[in-house]
Amino acid sequence: MTILTPIDTTDFNPEFDHVYLVDGLGLVYDERTGLHAPDIENSRDFDILIDGQLVQGIEGEWRALTGHTNQHGYRGAVMHPSEIWGDWAIQDLASRAAEDGYVAFACVAVRPDLDEQDNDDYSDESPVGWAVAYKVVR
Repeated sequence: MTILTPIDTTDFNPEFDHVYLVDGLGLVYDERTGLHAPDIENSRDFDILIDGQLVQGIEGEWRALTGHTNQHGYRGAVMHPSEIWGDWAIQDLASRAAEDGYVAFACVAVRPDLDEQDNDDYSDESPVGWAVAYKVVR
């Protein structure tokens, strides 16, 4: 049995594509079980695709936090590049932790869906923003 030691979140700024765990108390741990952060791309039709798939909300699958961006009229998953990580994310994630479980999470760059681009606003795969991906783990 692995004993997890919480990390200090006083000035916590998660690394992109690195998976962490959070429990129901809001304690954050460095994940060491081999989980990998998903790929997220922007989708005109569905807001985002996670690992190329429409988010179905299936237990144990990656999802993304929504409703935290300050972009006018948008309540989806993609945070503007100028928006910053905050305690809002830990609080939201902790509220999703199952009893005796954890929520795995990672900040990931959101790439444009190049197949849907009508113009040259995005060079190659420059991120359009970022998102917080998560899934409940036991």
